[in-house]
Amino acid sequence: GRPHPRRPSVRKDILGYIPAMHAPAAAPAVNAPVTAAVTAPAEAPRHRVVALLGAPQAPFELACAAEAFGTQRAALPSYYEFALCTETPGPLPTTLGVPLLVEDGLEALEHADTVVVPGWHPPGSPAPTPVLDALRTAHARGTRIVSICTGAFVLAQAGLLDGRRATTHWARTAQLAAQYPALEVDRDVLYVDHGDVATSAGSGAGIDLCLHLLRRDHGAAYAAQVARHMVLPPHREGSQLQYAAAPAPARADESLAPLLDWAQERLGERLTLDDLAARADCPGAPCPGASPNSSAPAPASGCWPGASTPPGPCWNRPTCRWRPSPPGWAWPPPSTCAAASTPRSAPPPAPTAAPSANASTSARAPAVRCRWHRGKANRPSKPPDPRCRVTRRWTG
Repeated sequence: GRPHPRRPSVRKDILGYIPAMHAPAAAPAVNAPVTAAVTAPAEAPRHRVVALLGAPQAPFELACAAEAFGTQRAALPSYYEFALCTETPGPLPTTLGVPLLVEDGLEALEHADTVVVPGWHPPGSPAPTPVLDALRTAHARGTRIVSICTGAFVLAQAGLLDGRRATTHWARTAQLAAQYPALEVDRDVLYVDHGDVATSAGSGAGIDLCLHLLRRDHGAAYAAQVARHMVLPPHREGSQLQYAAAPAPARADESLAPLLDWAQERLGERLTLDDLAARADCPGAPCPGASPNSSAPAPASGCWPGASTPPGPCWNRPTCRWRPSPPGWAWPPPSTCAAASTPRSAPPPAPTAAPSANASTSARAPAVRCRWHRGKANRPSKPPDPRCRVTRRWTG
């Protein structure tokens, strides 16, 4: 039969395609734009924190929230947007006497993820009805409501704490419990977090609550980095009661400071213990304010002049030190160091002699410190020193 006609154009295309498969690819231009095959995901929206302020506003509680949520820090991601709002925008009075300009009203709460009430002054004063309605609406929408210090009073007025535990400044816990018996006031915590509602104790405890919220939102590592920038511990142990108890001031009549000041002004005069006792108005009676913390030592039985018995518990201690006995002391230490072998439970032997009350202090012999180490069979390691008399110090 007749042969099939050739198709030179197809054959030419195939022969030209085969070498093109093995040819190296052309290098792209240096400044040619590169189009990404996958579009990068958009930045996640930030958590919006709005502070609801009242007049007058306390700056410290506001600064706690602003430092935690509104400060941009280098090398740390920013997850929050911080804003202020009040019932009537404009200059807002503060407890410092300097007004604070607030530009947003209560409508800012409609877009908030967290609402912070940083204190309320005066504590327990009624909050305006629009403020309470805005808080209830935000909470019903799912917004987290947080109070710092006395801001818990506003949350309690809005009914957000009914049947729940809450806390406030330790000085206002009784007032909060009395005004709102429907809630349970915890006086011994730094903060209470229910998830949707959180309250903190007074002032500085607001920082503890804010760091706790950072830790809950973005993990302990992020909260620790923020706390490190704030030069604070990421988590503070303890409760607010450890800061509530104030030490009782010392009474002036129970202190020896006036007596010591009086004696210091008369260093050039010769003052005896009788003079000091007369100045302190305690002749033959227990000295007021004589305690281990005082710089003037005194036995537990009372003043040295006229004392009738020694401090009994001293004889039962391993070390019993007696000061040089002043003139007229009715019970001096043992006359010799031989009494060191006497059992501690037994009273010291009666002294053989006592110095005269009119004896001169400068005429005494140098004081001898008698301390003997016990040897075998509960005996002194060396014979007692005969100079260890009534007026000397004895150490068992």
